[in-house]
Amino acid sequence: EAYNNLMKLNGLTQVSLAKNIGKSQSYVANKLRLLKLSPKVQSYLASGQISARHGRALVGLSEQDQGRVLDEILANNLNVKETEDIAKDVDGYFAKKASKAKNKGKTEQKKRVVNRMPKDLKVQINTIKRAVKLAKESGIKVNVEENHDPNDYVITIELKRK
Repeated sequence: EAYNNLMKLNGLTQVSLAKNIGKSQSYVANKLRLLKLSPKVQSYLASGQISARHGRALVGLSEQDQGRVLDEILANNLNVKETEDIAKDVDGYFAKKASKAKNKGKTEQKKRVVNRMPKDLKVQINTIKRAVKLAKESGIKVNVEENHDPNDYVITIELKRK
């Protein structure tokens, strides 16, 4: 803002301002480009929470997209390269992120259903089945019923003398 004000007050070009302050024209131009950022982004830039390079990565985005990417930078402590990558395709990035979040929930739900029976319970069931097999081999009449309920596993065993 100070560079912009100096240029207006003194009728300076970027080149002449740069020469007067001992900086390159590109340095001045890069600082002035930051004025195109939304007020929200400018406030985080001024407070030092994001760098000027983060800000320059956001310059070409709409105010709404600048806010979305800024929130992502702050939430995930993104570096400049990561910020530039998101800025190249903001909509694609957030669509992919939403899809991952949606699929993650489905995956976790599927895993819970598949893994309902703890490993040690499987060991116990196999032990019972082996015992039933041994009983049958020894001549005992055995009737076994199994109920595979998602919440319970029920085995009913009837032993009868011959």
